[in-house]
Amino acid sequence: MVFQSYAVWPHMKVFDNIALPLKVRKLPREEIEKRVKFVAEMLQITNLLDRYPFQLSGGERQRVAVARALAVEPEVLLMDEPLSNLDALLRVQARAELKKLQRDLKITTIYVTHDQVEAMVLADRIAVMNKGKIMQVGTPDEIYNKPANRFVAHFIGSPPMNFFEGIVEENGINAGFAKIPFKNIPVELIGKRVVVGIRPSDISLSPIASGIQVRGHIILVENLGSEYILHVDVDGVILRAMSKIKPVNNEVLLYLDQNRLHLFGEDEKRLNL
Repeated sequence: MVFQSYAVWPHMKVFDNIALPLKVRKLPREEIEKRVKFVAEMLQITNLLDRYPFQLSGGERQRVAVARALAVEPEVLLMDEPLSNLDALLRVQARAELKKLQRDLKITTIYVTHDQVEAMVLADRIAVMNKGKIMQVGTPDEIYNKPANRFVAHFIGSPPMNFFEGIVEENGINAGFAKIPFKNIPVELIGKRVVVGIRPSDISLSPIASGIQVRGHIILVENLGSEYILHVDVDGVILRAMSKIKPVNNEVLLYLDQNRLHLFGEDEKRLNL
């Protein structure tokens, strides 16, 4: 197991921290030295084996904790938010290293995180939990593109998904600021209130073939460097949209990709229309 706090012993050198579980198992000294050196080389901490934890950075302590877990050659590796104590830049680097390590060693890994980007990057399968209950289990693509309910839809994705309400009519959904056409609407849904979701990346400032046009007023622009997050007021509904170019005017036309809409019923479960 790799703990959130790393749990490296402060009075032991790095070598002894990694070797501790092997000593508990009473492995021969030659085998202990062999395994410690092997995992140290794998995690590029060979030069740190003679240091104490207080002489290490957060990223180096994290590597020591991973090396200690790998030294016992586990069948299953448990990781409890192992990157949460690292700064943003180091976290991205460590995330890539863990992904490569898991791919190379092919050890089944159960990884707990509150960071949905981390989960999307690292996982082959994701279990999204809310208050101790599993909301959905699936591949990152399934979780992102077909969220089972509104909680999953909001939790996965950055920036988070936009939501607005609408009333189901015979030919589609009336959202107030726009009519969204749908075919073959079940009779039992007509007159019901639904929630429509769309990701900021699925809202364009340029016309698209399947786009639903709405007019809005920009109230906030977030500059991410490579792109902008626009907060647009559309008849009292705030929609976030992604744009490579910063708009010159505050009044903008948005095009919502109808093929990328997500619908949720009154029970907040996904509707497939």
